[in-house]
Amino acid sequence: MPARTGSFIHSIDAGATFGAVLNLSANAADSRKPAIAIGNRIHVLWIDGDNVTIQSSLDETTFSLAQQIGMAPPGESIAGASVGAATNTVHVSWTTVNADSVTAGPFYRRSTDGAATFAGTQDLRGDSGGAPFGGPAIINGTVARIVWPHSPSGFALDADVHLAGQPNCGISWAAPVSGNWNDATKWSPAVVPVAGSTACIAADGDPYTVTVAGSQNVGQLTIGYVAALSLIDTVVLVALIRLREDWRMSYAGCSTAAFFRNVKVSRLVVSTTM
Repeated sequence: MPARTGSFIHSIDAGATFGAVLNLSANAADSRKPAIAIGNRIHVLWIDGDNVTIQSSLDETTFSLAQQIGMAPPGESIAGASVGAATNTVHVSWTTVNADSVTAGPFYRRSTDGAATFAGTQDLRGDSGGAPFGGPAIINGTVARIVWPHSPSGFALDADVHLAGQPNCGISWAAPVSGNWNDATKWSPAVVPVAGSTACIAADGDPYTVTVAGSQNVGQLTIGYVAALSLIDTVVLVALIRLREDWRMSYAGCSTAAFFRNVKVSRLVVSTTM
């Protein structure tokens, strides 16, 4: 049986007529389950053999080279994939399945430059256990919101719908560069978080550290995968903190104390320098 290909066609007159059909995959792999999203570019996603592949276009005529952004581990295949976009932000999520029909994921990657590059892969299950019971769906928006059916037992009878979403950040660390918490120029908008603020240190890129000195009080703090927080002679009061797995915090100064209420984290490693 010939391999299936991924095709694209578009109309500029509300569907009255269509242009030529474009073969986007054009390779020997079996291309299936396409999805599409529109931000500043149009993004076409599909499963290409055991990979999740994306191509993008500004004019719907010329597309970028195919980019493989997800790969199934040996012995597994891609079960389902989805894409969402807004402006230059692109969200991609997928699930995998093995020969025993055991599923894993959903996995997630994000681009903030129109799908030119993507941040590292995240497993959205966290420590919830169980397995996805179907593919993910993504809303079109700059903030990631992903839903999928999830079963703690692996049986359909126990499946519920899970949602993973980014917080709505009132103040965000603007770029993946190290700096001081009290430097307003490092935040977007350019103000230092205060009591009641919803703050996010989650800029994608190379690892970086945000240093906090002196007492701080913030309503909600989210810390991303490549960010680290360094506390120096600091008392930090946070009503809600969201941390990634294996997140690391370092602090120096014998008088230092950190009070985190309602902490959501799988494993927290704290190193102390006196």
